[in-house]
Amino acid sequence: MRKVVMRMTVEFVAPALDDSTPHDMEYLMNESGWCMDNALDTLSDWGDKHGGCICGSGAHFEYVREASPLDADMPGYDHDGD
Repeated sequence: MRKVVMRMTVEFVAPALDDSTPHDMEYLMNESGWCMDNALDTLSDWGDKHGGCICGSGAHFEYVREASPLDADMPGYDHDGD
């Protein structure tokens, strides 16, 4: 079985200050101390309210490329596919 890199895109509603710009919000979630686990918690909470499944969340997957040893630090690289 080969390994490939996939991209998952999820849209969700997040709180924002009234005067926050798109740059402010992106900085908060990408560059500051905000932990990305918060997004996973939001998605998990949504799934809990919808039968334990996030399939209806609008998540989208797309193929990026074949994986290489340079991807060894990515989530799932050590997963054998079983």
